[in-house]
Amino acid sequence: MKKLAAAFLLAVIGFAASPVRADDGQNTSVKDDQARCLAKNIYHESRGEGATGMVAVANVTLNRVREDDDQPCHVVYERNRVACQFEWTCHAFLAVEKDRDSWEKALAVAHKALEGKLDDVTSGATSFRRCATRMSLKGLKLTRVIGHHCFFQPKDSEGKGVYDPDDPHTLSTPMNLSYTFMKNDEGYSLVPRGERLTL
Repeated sequence: MKKLAAAFLLAVIGFAASPVRADDGQNTSVKDDQARCLAKNIYHESRGEGATGMVAVANVTLNRVREDDDQPCHVVYERNRVACQFEWTCHAFLAVEKDRDSWEKALAVAHKALEGKLDDVTSGATSFRRCATRMSLKGLKLTRVIGHHCFFQPKDSEGKGVYDPDDPHTLSTPMNLSYTFMKNDEGYSLVPRGERLTL
């Protein structure tokens, strides 16, 4: 039922009103659709957070994809009876990418992330919130603070985080890993740089 609802939302909200198109003249395929969903989530959740913040949102989304053995579009548009997983997907007026520069950056991050070429700067986080938001953190362990976002993973029965750096599905993350954008003739590319992340 969740996947059906996600597919419906994707059809109605995800592609309906966007003045900026992710395909940019290329053939649309399932892979392009998944990249577009991921890019939309990156754009709406972190366009003001810089390259590392955008990578972090991509990491969380793909960590959920791995956790649920799912696809990015289903994870992005997933909702339950109470709320959407990502706030912007509940509001059609928010689902428009107006800032072309930020959209191109989000696409660059999405493609790199789906190609498996980005380290997980969140240490396995599966959720995030604006740090200033008051919410219950019961059952969650803080893994990183990047920009205005706090990143979390579930605690296990002993109250520890469940991130396992030896798990082949997660990448071990140096504390000083961050990214910046570099503009080139083909758009934006991500370049790792050494900037200590706040914990």
